[in-house]
Amino acid sequence: MLQRKHRTCIVVLLVLFTFSCSSHKTPWQETDIGHIPAPGLTISRYEQALFSADTDRMSSAIAGMTDTYGVFLGDIPPDSSGIVQLLSYVRDPFIQQLYRKTVEVFPAMEEQERELNEAFRYYSCYFPDQAIPKVFTYISGIDYQHPVLFEPPSILIALDMYLGSEFEPYKQLGLSSYMIRRFTKEYLVRDCVREVGDYHMQDQYPGDNVLDKMIVEGKKLFFLDALLPFEPDSVKIGFTDKQTAWCQGNEANLWKFFIENELLYSTDIQVINKFFTDGPFTRGFPESPARLGSWMGWQIVRAYMESYPRKTVRDLLAEKDNRKILQESGYKPGKN
Repeated sequence: MLQRKHRTCIVVLLVLFTFSCSSHKTPWQETDIGHIPAPGLTISRYEQALFSADTDRMSSAIAGMTDTYGVFLGDIPPDSSGIVQLLSYVRDPFIQQLYRKTVEVFPAMEEQERELNEAFRYYSCYFPDQAIPKVFTYISGIDYQHPVLFEPPSILIALDMYLGSEFEPYKQLGLSSYMIRRFTKEYLVRDCVREVGDYHMQDQYPGDNVLDKMIVEGKKLFFLDALLPFEPDSVKIGFTDKQTAWCQGNEANLWKFFIENELLYSTDIQVINKFFTDGPFTRGFPESPARLGSWMGWQIVRAYMESYPRKTVRDLLAEKDNRKILQESGYKPGKN
């Protein structure tokens, strides 16, 4: 009887422990936005409007679209040469293939609208003076360097950059597998928020050493923490779950490596490229992801923000002294 009670107690304790761990929230997840209404953001699909236009009456069709899609067409309807270019675009076999696939993958975008509305509720909390952007989608012809553009007051989403990692044209263009892995639905909202964050960080000093680069990259990732607090870390930084676990498991050793090799204030461009350039892995660290410097900077910034729970993401961006952020973060991985 005593043994059975003992086993029962252990089970209860394990359940309670598991619940307490899983219910733990980070400070940025505890931000109260209950008083902030959803901004009513909608996604306007330029590609659908354009490809459903009557090509025999293209001039009149486009004239009726300029009010809504002036960000693409301009305020004045295009002249005859502009119409010819649009007709050439919509009749291009490759562009048509991309459009058909977007219809298949994104027959509707209610989920993305819901996620963006939630993200911009946080945005309104931290940046109440900023307007909520208008969001548009279009077919870019696989502009992999600019899947999302933020041109205030508009966010422009190249919908053909989120058609799934198995979409054959990505491979046919010779794009790297580590890039293609992120051409999926789950990265669309993250990319939108990241572009807005980059806009707010235009005045950040990029620095010429590893620490400056770490902190700037860490701020960018913390912006995602602030607006997408419940998004997995792997999506925020673009790692696989395995790569994220590798970083977490090796955090103390990585920090020790930077300190012992006196890399924090290194201005060596080869060192900076090694730890901040995207790729399949970081040279010299088997099984690691690329951009280890960005990940480390993220952890430093998180530690800093946890040390000052009353600071907001706006306060963080206003602090330009990167050494101060490191010193006041108390960042010492592996030490309790």
